[in-house]
Amino acid sequence: MGIGPLPTMRMYWWVKRHAFMRNELIASTMPRDMFLAILRYLHVADNESRPPDNRIYKVQQLVNNFNTASQSAYNLPRDISVDETLIPCKGRSFLKQYIKNKPHKWGLKLWSLACSATGYMWKVSVYSGRQHNLVEHGLAYNVVMSLCEGLYHKFHRLYMDNFYSSVPLFLDLLQLDMYCVGTVRRNRRYLPPEVIDPTELKRMKRGDTIFKRHGALLCLTWKDTRDVTSLSTCHNAQGNNTVQRKVIDADGAFAVVNVPVPPCIFDYNMKMGGVDLSDQNCMYYKIQRRTRKWWKVVLFRCIDLAITNAWILMKKTTGKDISHLEFRLQLAEELIGSKSFRKRPGRPALQNRLWQRHFPKKSPNSRRCYVCSLRAQPGVRPKDSSYCCNDCQPPVYLCVDPCFAIWHTQRDI
Repeated sequence: MGIGPLPTMRMYWWVKRHAFMRNELIASTMPRDMFLAILRYLHVADNESRPPDNRIYKVQQLVNNFNTASQSAYNLPRDISVDETLIPCKGRSFLKQYIKNKPHKWGLKLWSLACSATGYMWKVSVYSGRQHNLVEHGLAYNVVMSLCEGLYHKFHRLYMDNFYSSVPLFLDLLQLDMYCVGTVRRNRRYLPPEVIDPTELKRMKRGDTIFKRHGALLCLTWKDTRDVTSLSTCHNAQGNNTVQRKVIDADGAFAVVNVPVPPCIFDYNMKMGGVDLSDQNCMYYKIQRRTRKWWKVVLFRCIDLAITNAWILMKKTTGKDISHLEFRLQLAEELIGSKSFRKRPGRPALQNRLWQRHFPKKSPNSRRCYVCSLRAQPGVRPKDSSYCCNDCQPPVYLCVDPCFAIWHTQRDI
C-alpha cells in the first residue's frame, strides 16, 4: 500500500464501482473486512498494565525493540548525526508538536541518531513532553547523551545543529572519547566574546574567520551571506576547503568565485544530513495512513524505518545496487508468497447430485457460482449467478451454462 497509495483503504478491494482501482494482489490475499478488523483491533501494548509514570507506554516496547534490532545489525562508521524528526499527525494528542520550519508543521517528534553516509537509523526516542527532572544543562543535553549511550569510547564524530550544541555538551562528550561538530547559537553560555562580538563581525568580509581555541574545543565564526558560528572538538581553524558563491562583478554580471570555508563547517554541511536522508527514504513509499490514534502513527513510522534499514543492510552486505522500490516489491512478494487468508468454499455434503433429477431455478438473489469458485485462479473473481439448484441440499448457486451440467455430471471438479 505504500507503493501504490489510494485515498481510502477500501478502494484496494473495489469490484463493481471503479474496478480499475482494485489491487488484485491485496484483494486475493486477504478479505477487506478481515484486514480492516485487524487494523482496528491492533495493539502493541497491554492497556491493563499501564505504568503510571510513562506517557508513551503504548509504543515504548515497540521503540525499544526497534532500537535493539537496529543496533545489533549495523556497526556505525565514524560520522553520525543527531536531529529531530516530525511525523505528520493532526489527530488529538498531548504529544503533538508544532515546528514552523518543517514541511509538515504538526506532528509527533522523534529524537533520532543516524549514520551520516547511508541514513541508517540507529536509535530513536519519542518526545513525551516537558520533564521536571532535567539536569542543569537542559533538554537538548539530555537528548544527546541519551541517544549516544552505547557509543562512548569509540571515537565517533557526532554532528548536530544549533538546537543541541553547547560548550558543556561538547566537553562532556570529549571526556567520553566522542568528538562533536555543530553550529551554535550566539546566545549560548560560555562562548568566547571575541568570536561573537557584533562590532568585529561587521568588519568581516565574505570568507573571513574569527576563532578561539581552548584545548581541543574550537569556537569560530565564519562570514558568508550570514554569520555562521560553530563549535568543534576535532578540527583545525584553517584549511584548504572552498565553496562556490555567485557574486556581481564590476560589469554587473554574475560571476562564480571560490570562498574559503573552515574545515568544521565544510564537514558539517557534508555530514549533517543522516537523519534527513532517512526521512527522505521513508517518505518515498510510506505506509502511513490517516488515523485518529497517535500511537499508530509511530507504529507506521517504525515499520517504514525498519524497511529502510533493511534495504541499506542488503545493499551493504550483498553489494547489489538495488533500488528502494525494487526492494519493497521483493519484500512484499516474499512476505505474501503463496499465502491467502481467503477461505476456499467448502464442498457441500451432496450424495445425490450425480443420479437424481435436478433443475435450475431463478432466485431473487445472486451469489458466486460454486463451480467457478472451485476452478478460479488466484486473483480472479468467480462469476455470480442468480440460478440455483434447490434439489441439492443445501441449495447450490450455479451458472446455467456450463457449470450446472458440470456439477451434476462430473464427479471430480
